[in-house]
Amino acid sequence: MCGIFALIIINKPHKFNFNLYQEYLNSPYITKRPEVIEELLTQNQRPNNIDLDLEKLQLLNARGPDYQGKIELHQPYYQLLYHSLLHMRGDQDTLIKQPLIKEQFILQYNGEIYNINPDESDTIFLMNRLQQANSIHDIKNLLQQLNGDYSLIFQDLSQQKIYIAKDPFGKRSMLLSFINEGFILSSQALQKNIPLEIEEEEDDEDDGKTVDEKYLMKKYLNEFNQAINKSCIELPNNSIIEIDLSGQEIQWNKMQISEFLNFDQIQQIDLQNTFDQNICKIYDILIKSTKEIIQNIFGFQNHFINGQNIKQNQQQGRIGILFSGGIDCSLITHIVCKLLPDNSQIDLINVAFTNDAPDRITARNAHQELQNLHKNQLLNLILIDKTLDDVYKEEKLFLEILYPKITHMDFNIAMILNIASSYNVETRVLLSGLGADEIFCGYARYKHALKRGYAELIEEMNFDLFRLWNRNLGRDDRAVSKNGKELRFPFLNIELVQFIRQNIHPSQYIMGDTKSILRIICQKEGLNVISKHGKKAIQFGTKIAKLSNKRFFGGNKKAKGTLNYNIK
Repeated sequence: MCGIFALIIINKPHKFNFNLYQEYLNSPYITKRPEVIEELLTQNQRPNNIDLDLEKLQLLNARGPDYQGKIELHQPYYQLLYHSLLHMRGDQDTLIKQPLIKEQFILQYNGEIYNINPDESDTIFLMNRLQQANSIHDIKNLLQQLNGDYSLIFQDLSQQKIYIAKDPFGKRSMLLSFINEGFILSSQALQKNIPLEIEEEEDDEDDGKTVDEKYLMKKYLNEFNQAINKSCIELPNNSIIEIDLSGQEIQWNKMQISEFLNFDQIQQIDLQNTFDQNICKIYDILIKSTKEIIQNIFGFQNHFINGQNIKQNQQQGRIGILFSGGIDCSLITHIVCKLLPDNSQIDLINVAFTNDAPDRITARNAHQELQNLHKNQLLNLILIDKTLDDVYKEEKLFLEILYPKITHMDFNIAMILNIASSYNVETRVLLSGLGADEIFCGYARYKHALKRGYAELIEEMNFDLFRLWNRNLGRDDRAVSKNGKELRFPFLNIELVQFIRQNIHPSQYIMGDTKSILRIICQKEGLNVISKHGKKAIQFGTKIAKLSNKRFFGGNKKAKGTLNYNIK
C-alpha cells in the first residue's frame, strides 16, 4: 500500500470529451433500459475545479509510514509529486523510494504484482518494462500479462505524456480532480472545505416509472450520479488513460486493459458429468489465488520459496483476516491454515457493536469449527467491541478520507473496516472475502433475477462485479490504509472468474440456497457448520447500521442509506 499524489500545472484547454464510465453504463443490465441512461452516456465527466489544500498531503503518510518522497519539477511542465511507502516485499532492508525517476521516466506506483518472483521488487519490475513501451497499446499489452492490484502514474517527460492505470477490478483508490491551471491525481481527496452535509434528493414514490426502472435508478444509477457529481471522482477500473500534454490542447484518451469477462455471451455449458470436477478446479484456483497474495509478504517469502519456518513474533510473520464467521472469510481462513506451516499465528478480526450481533455469534461458531479442524494452527479470534461514541469521535476527518463516498451506508461499512484495521495486530495485510457474492451468486435478489432467465442472472452478477471499483474498493482502500494496512482479495481473481463463467451453468449457482458452490466446497472440506451460515451485510451483521439509524433517523424504518452523511 502506498499513497500517491501528482499535481500537474499546465495552463492549456482540455479535450476531455469522452465518458469515463462508458463501460459501466454499457452493461446489458443497464442498456436494456436505454431511455434511462441516454443522457448519462453523452455526458462529459470532467469534474468541477477544487480548492487544493497542500497541507493535507500529510494525510497520505498513514498509507505509507516507511518513507515519504517529494519532488518538484519545472520542465517540461510544472509538477509536484508526493509518495508515501508501505514496504512489504523484495529486499527487506532496501527501500525502493518513490517517485522513482530513471532517465526521462517517472513512476508512482501503489499495488502488488503477484505473478512475478515473490521476493522481487514489483516497482523495479514495472519501471523496467514500462520504459520499453512506445504507446498506450504497448502499456496495455504489458498490463494484460500481470496479475495484481494496482493504481499507477507513469510519465514519459520526453514525449510529454502521462499514463494512469488501474487493475481490472479497480482495487486501489485513484481520484481525479481539477484546479484552474491543471489537474490532480491522488489516492485520496486533498481539497479545502470538502462538502459533507449535502443531502441527496429521493425519487418520488409515484413518479410514473415502472418498478424495474425505479430499482435501476435507485440502486445503480444513483451511485453513478454520486460518483460524477463530486469535485473529485474515482477513476474507473480496468483502464489506461493517456494524457498528452505536448500540443496546444491537452488530449485525454482512454483504453480498456482486459476483456476477460464478456457481458454479451452466456456460455453453452454441458451439465453432464463435469460439475464435481469443476468444483475441485474452482477450489484449486482459490487456493492458488490465496497463495499468490500472501507469499510475497516479508517472512512468508522464506517459507514459500525456501521452505523455512516463519518467525511468528515478527511483524511480518502474521496474517489478519476480516472475520464475520461467514462462508467467504471462513473458507479463506481454512485455506490459509493449509498453506502455512504448523503453529502459525492467524488473527481472525471480528468487530461488533453488541455482544448479540449476528457476526459475533457466527464468528464464535466458525472459529470453534476451524480450530477443531486445524488443531496444529493458532487461530486468534480477536473480538473488538465498539460503541457509537467510539465511532463518532473523528467522524469529520474520516469522512474527508472516504470522500467522494460519504453516504450513511458508506460510512458504516468503511468504519467497520477502519476499526478492524486499527487493531494492533502484527500484520500489514488483511484478507477480505469481498467479491464472493458477485462471483458465486450470494445476494438474495439474484433469486429474483434467475426467475427472469439465465441471461438476466449472469448480466446482473457481472454488472455487480464490475461496479465494485465504484461501490466498494476505492472507499475500502481509503478506510483501511488510514491505519497503514492493505486489503487483499483472494476471490477477486481473473482466472477464477473466467473459469466459473465458462464452466458453471447458471442453474448451478443457486441450488436451494445462495452461494451453493462455496457451500459444497465447505462441506467437502469438513466445514459443515460454516456451510450453513447465511448471508448478512457487514453493516447489519455488526449492528452498526441499526444503532446509527436510531441516532440519525429515529429508527430503521426512517433510514435512507443513500443520503449523504450529516455530522451531528
